[in-house]
Amino acid sequence: MMKADAVFEGGGIKGIGIVGALSYCESCSCFEWQRVAGTSVGAIIAALIAAGYTAKDLKRLTINTKYSDFLDKDSIQKVPVIGKALGFLKEKGMYSGDKFEEGMGKVLAEKGVYKFKDLMENGESRLKIVAADITQKRMLILPDDLRDYGIDPNEFSVALAVRMSISIPFYFKPVELTANGSTSYIVDGGVCCNFPITIFDVPDTPRWPTIGFKFQNPD
Repeated sequence: MMKADAVFEGGGIKGIGIVGALSYCESCSCFEWQRVAGTSVGAIIAALIAAGYTAKDLKRLTINTKYSDFLDKDSIQKVPVIGKALGFLKEKGMYSGDKFEEGMGKVLAEKGVYKFKDLMENGESRLKIVAADITQKRMLILPDDLRDYGIDPNEFSVALAVRMSISIPFYFKPVELTANGSTSYIVDGGVCCNFPITIFDVPDTPRWPTIGFKFQNPD
């Protein structure tokens, strides 16, 4: 198998297509993934691949997962329609994302992955997750950019980083990061970069290719 890095596009339902493409690559033994990156649903897939899940595993998880279980509500939001509106006004999103983070954490824990230090190789994380800081108006590459917030990248939760990347504005509550007395709101990486294909670019000839998983409508 050829060594390669992989980058996964965000885009909700497109995640099913990505799993299909990964399954094909796996069936023909095309690539041995070294580093992976993604945005939004692509971040979910990247995190699971980095943790050691196969495309076959992802297909099983896709079929067996009830996604509504990840949409947690507080007592106010349990009131139909009005509750969702109040939840949005109060928390800047209809859902907190707590249940998603909890569920993601459990799946990663099955492979012994909790923090980014569990995915380090030669001092670098094999997983890169894209999120957006809408307060500072910047793209975040996690875990690398956590240093700018005074946070040790090695000790940061992988599940929380994925939660940041899938926090669709107005749907999920933004994740708050506080550094130097100021708070930043972190949301879905698709706000600034839905397909971070250049994330593994280097000035010189790369050690191996980067394969991008992106879906386009046929012409």
